Amino acid sequence: MTGAPSRPLRALVLTTSAPRSADDYAGTFVLEMAEALRSEGVDSRLAALPAPPGGALASVRSGLRGGLSLVGPLARWGAHAWAMGREDVDVTVAHWLVPSVFAARTGRPVVGVAHGSDATLLAERPWLKHAVLARLSGLIVVADAVRERLTSPSELPRALPTLVLPMGVRRENAPRSAATGPLEVLFVGRLVPAKGLAVLLDAVRGLEGVRLTIVGEGPDGPPPTREGVVWLGRRSPAEVQEIMARMDVVCVPSVGPEGMPRVALEAAAAGCVVIGTPVGGLATWLPPACVVSVGDAAGLRSALQRAARRELPAAPAVRSWTAIAPELARFLRAVALGHAVSTPLD
Repeated sequence: MTGAPSRPLRALVLTTSAPRSADDYAGTFVLEMAEALRSEGVDSRLAALPAPPGGALASVRSGLRGGLSLVGPLARWGAHAWAMGREDVDVTVAHWLVPSVFAARTGRPVVGVAHGSDATLLAERPWLKHAVLARLSGLIVVADAVRERLTSPSELPRALPTLVLPMGVRRENAPRSAATGPLEVLFVGRLVPAKGLAVLLDAVRGLEGVRLTIVGEGPDGPPPTREGVVWLGRRSPAEVQEIMARMDVVCVPSVGPEGMPRVALEAAAAGCVVIGTPVGGLATWLPPACVVSVGDAAGLRSALQRAARRELPAAPAVRSWTAIAPELARFLRAVALGHAVSTPLD
C-alpha cells in the first residue's frame, strides 16, 4: 500500500543442524547466517529442530526402515515450521532441502539452502527432487557443482531464483609468515568413511617431517594414532580456530559427495594451504597443484611432500559473513517481494 510505513524483512531460519552447546562445531554456519542477516537489518529468528540419529539424509538413503524413522522428526519439523510461519514472517530459510518441504506448509515463501549431500540425494531420486523444488520460492547453493546436481532445465518444475553463495567465514583472510620445523597438517571432520581420513592416514604413514592432527568424532570411532599422528577428539569452534592458526596445511580428502566444505574456507581464511579432492566446489576452487584424485593416497603423499618444501600455492581468498550478508539479504528480500507482503519492506 502506498504510504505505508516500511519495516525490516522478517526471516525464519530453520535447520536440523545447529550448535546446541558452546563446544558444538556442527552447523555453526547456520547460527552465523542468522547473525549476519541481523547485521543487515533483517529480523531473523533461528529454530533448530531434532533429526534422527545420523541425520535425515542417511535415513532416506537407508530405505523403508530409515524412512519410517523420519516420520516422528519430520512431523515435529513440519508442525513447528507451520506454527512459526503463522507468525508474521516474510520468508523462511530452510537449511538442507528434504525438510524444506515441511516449511512450505506455512504458506510463506521458502528458500532452500543446499549444502551438497542433500543435492546428491535428490539428484539420485528425480521424483523427490521435483517434489522438493516445486515447493521452493528460491534456492541457495554453496557451489556451482551443487547447482548442477539440481537444476537440469528438463527436470525443474519451473524457473527457480537461485543464488550461488558459499557460506561465509568468521574472519577475513589472515597473513601467514613462513613456517619452520615439521609440516603441521590438520584434518577436521566427522569420522565417517566419506570424509577420507583413512586415505590421509595412509598418505602420512612413515612420512618424515610431517605431523598430523585430527579433530572430530563420529561413528567410525577413534582413529588409529601413532608417532606423528594426534587425535584431539571433539573441539569447540573457538578451539578449532586456535588449532588451525598453528597449522601449515588443512587436508580435505573427501571420497564422497561434498558441497563447499566449510573447513576448507576457514582454513583459507586462516592462511593455511588447502589440499583436497575434486569433489563439489573444491574441484574448481582449489589451485590445480592442491587437488589430488579421490582415494589416491600416493598422490596425497606427494602433495604433502611438496607442501613441506613450501612449493604449493596458498588457497584462494574467501569472504567473511560481513562481506556476503548484503548479497544474501538482497536475495531474500527479492524472493519475499515476489509474494504478497502486507507492509513494504526496507
